[in-house]
This record gives sequence, structure tokens and C-alpha cells, in this order.
Amino acid sequence: MSASRQSAMIPSLPEVARGPSPRGVSAWLRRCAERVAERRALAQLNDWELRDIGVSRGDVTAELRKPWWRA
Repeated sequence: MSASRQSAMIPSLPEVARGPSPRGVSAWLRRCAERVAERRALAQLNDWELRDIGVSRGDVTAELRKPWWRA
């Protein structure tokens, strides 16, 4: 079998299997940085402000314990 015919028979890898694009990685890192900033801001809220937005101190503690990459 010729090389060109053999390569035509092998399916190309889907985009996902090739790995993330640099643009996708930078977007993911940007979202992670935003999450870190939001968690820091959440940690600064007092009990009255937390009650106002319907979040308990326990919810804040659980959110702050998450790693920076986890949503």
C-alpha cells in the first residue's frame, strides 16, 4: 500500500486530542485569575454583607479551600 493511500485511511485526530490551543490555555488561566480575585473579595466581606447576598460563612470557607484551578 502506498504511503499516500495509507495516510488517507488513518483518520486525523480531532482538535481535542491534539491538546489545548495557546488561546484556550490563556483563556483558562485568565478565568483562574478571576476566580482567585473573586475569592479574595469574598473573604473580605463581613457577616452582614454575606447575609445580604445569601451566602453563609461556611460557604465562604468552603469556597476559599478550593484550589485556584478548581471552579
